[in-house]
Order: sequence, then structure tokens, then C-alpha cells
Amino acid sequence: MRGEGDLLAAASGRPVPVAVQLGVLAHGDLRRLRDLGRLARRGSVRRAWGEEMAALAGDLARAAGTTDELRRLQAQVLVPLELEALAGRPAWSSRDEAVALIRARVRLSAA
Repeated sequence: MRGEGDLLAAASGRPVPVAVQLGVLAHGDLRRLRDLGRLARRGSVRRAWGEEMAALAGDLARAAGTTDELRRLQAQVLVPLELEALAGRPAWSSRDEAVALIRARVRLSAA
């Protein structure tokens, strides 16, 4: 889905499931993650993603800085978390816990 698996749910006004959000974080490019972060407070993004998760996307893009570094971060941290979620064994029980876990694993401070 090239990091765009959330668009159908978001376009229909539904909240995007955390597992799908992780797919976007794990496979989206720098532009996509930056855009989510930049639009985190916009009503439609806030409803679909939650402000904290969308802001996290922008923080990940800033922390990575380059496409190669983003791919490394995605492979080492985000893809394993996405696979846990898809297997039904996530290491968190809420969106807020997922944000905190990712921030800790990537060493990002809270926004």
C-alpha cells in the first residue's frame, strides 16, 4: 500500500485502526510522514489518526531526516511493531501506549 493504507478509512470519516497506522509509519515515505505531522491538528487528521499519532509521524520524519535513515528506522523498529499488531500480539493496548512505545524505541521525546 506504499504507506497509504489509511486513506480509505480516513476518507470515510472513520478512525484509522492502530495496526493500519503502523503500516503507514512502517512503509510511508518522508513526505507522507511529514504531511501527517504538519496536519496533525487539522480536524480530519485528528479524527482519523489522533493528534498524538499524527504528530509522531512528523517527529519520525524529522528524526530520520533522510530516506535511507527512515528506511533503517522502519526496518528496525516500525515493521516489527506492525507485524506484532497484524499477528494479534501487540505490545500495547491503546493508541497512546503505541505512541509512547514508539517514542521510547526511537528515542523521541514527547511532543
